[in-house]
Amino acid sequence: MTNSPVTIGINGFFLGKPHTGIGKYVFHLLEGLARQFPHLTFYVYCPPSVSHVLKEHTLFTYPNLTLRTVEVRFYRREDYLWKYVWERFHLPGAAGKDNVDLFWSPYHSTSRFQAIPHVMTVHDVVHHVDQRYVLNHRRAWYMKRSDKAAQEADHILTVSQSSQTDITEKLAIPPVRITAIPHGAPHLPDTSETISLSSPFLLYVGGFDLRKNVPTLLEGYHRLIHHYPGPHPLLVMLGSMPDAPITSPIKQEIVRLNLEKYVYLPGKVSEEMLAAYLQKAQLLVYPSGYEGFGLPILEGMQAGTPVVTSQWGAMAEVAGDAAELTDSTSPEALAESFYTVLSDSDYQRKLSYKGGERVGQFRWEEAARATGNVLERHLPS
Repeated sequence: MTNSPVTIGINGFFLGKPHTGIGKYVFHLLEGLARQFPHLTFYVYCPPSVSHVLKEHTLFTYPNLTLRTVEVRFYRREDYLWKYVWERFHLPGAAGKDNVDLFWSPYHSTSRFQAIPHVMTVHDVVHHVDQRYVLNHRRAWYMKRSDKAAQEADHILTVSQSSQTDITEKLAIPPVRITAIPHGAPHLPDTSETISLSSPFLLYVGGFDLRKNVPTLLEGYHRLIHHYPGPHPLLVMLGSMPDAPITSPIKQEIVRLNLEKYVYLPGKVSEEMLAAYLQKAQLLVYPSGYEGFGLPILEGMQAGTPVVTSQWGAMAEVAGDAAELTDSTSPEALAESFYTVLSDSDYQRKLSYKGGERVGQFRWEEAARATGNVLERHLPS
């Protein structure tokens, strides 16, 4: 290599979605990479809708982070076709003009590079695990091309050993070409926000799409309040609901189970309000059937709140022995786990203590260091 600065291009699309799991992943790692690898220069490529918002962001006060705007001029509706054109043609073109030494795609995208080493993060392969995620033919078309791009990448990053196993099995990428680097623990902001609810409550955070097992959660909660002695907490479910077909009919299910008086849907809330809910909840419920990681588990533990989550895959891997693990496909098992925690104050304190220990094992600084080391290993020699 020459003595000129080493430059790494990065797809910054998810910086426009800062409250999603991938959005948080990209923000934290960019900050860590900029701070821990000052000898590297990072070009962060974003569409105009994202770069316009980021121009004044403190992230780009780091001298080795440069924001680049990449536009698709002939097609402006941001759908799967737009995303494919932006990732597959415009990003490689911009990176080539900037003579970057390596490109990192921090999500499962369709980008492919001919002359630049390419590292891609694949968070999960849910579209192979649950076919309901590819019923939309445009999404199926896009995911087929993103799978091809992942298979051609020089190296794959992922966020759990569970996902690494799935990627090898579903995409036929050998383990030697995959590195699993877990997320760091979330930082819960200090909050002066207050919650209008005076009653005790269970808290659900994590989205409403099909893999989240939310209808089963509602059935389990229904069973708790009808088959177990009280007093019974309310159920608070945070977040906005995306459009069908990947969303379960949550409101209809609440009506069917006659839970209108028991389930509270505040919608999307700020990070400060999320922290307030987490700190006040009796327990956090995360019954997802499939995840690449499961960040809400750590959010609950960070707040000192006992966690009930799924007994398999990435959820069990993240939780370790610091949560109540259960069969999240079974309403009966969920109800029993809720009651097991709610009825035993000693067990609640034990989970809270062990959760605090467990969450300390996940650090964004370490995730950024490990990610930067992988990127450096794949720079051209």
